[in-house]
Amino acid sequence: MKKVIGKIYIYKVLPPYKNWYSIKTDDGLNRSNVVIVGKKQLLKVALALIVMALFNKNTTINKFKTN
Repeated sequence: MKKVIGKIYIYKVLPPYKNWYSIKTDDGLNRSNVVIVGKKQLLKVALALIVMALFNKNTTINKFKTN
């Protein structure tokens, strides 16, 4: 049986969209993309993702910086 690994990517959206963040999740079967507006909302979602990752050992979180 193959393991399904979930991946979470966090991107900052390019200008002119200030304080917009994109969170993309991929579990091998399904992909979803969520756009978050504002740093406070991003903090809430990031905290929920960290809690999820703690309970799901197959999840990896990647953060990419844009220039």
